[in-house]
Amino acid sequence: MHRSKSGPLKALVAFVTALVYSLQNSSLFRMVTLTNSPPMRGSRTPLENAGLDRFFERQFHVEAVRAYKPTPAVYHMVARELGVPIAACCMVAALATTAKISRCIRDLLA
Repeated sequence: MHRSKSGPLKALVAFVTALVYSLQNSSLFRMVTLTNSPPMRGSRTPLENAGLDRFFERQFHVEAVRAYKPTPAVYHMVARELGVPIAACCMVAALATTAKISRCIRDLLA
């Protein structure tokens, strides 16, 4: 079921869409997502529900590694799957708690 977006949610989705569109069109980045949430077979992802999935090359989840962020193996799996060195990866966090964790990612992966 696809809910209609109204009010503040509609404005937020428009803002995020414009931001992600700008990043994608810069041609400087390959954009993927990584989530601790397991995929729900037969269900749309939150990105699909928000109409943002088209901006991302792939949607990764931790199920393949059987560990959760911020375990280094999770980030290494994404880099390996993309065929890039871990040092070439940059994490953009949507949540304040994830942002705090991301500050130490470089140290975890060193």
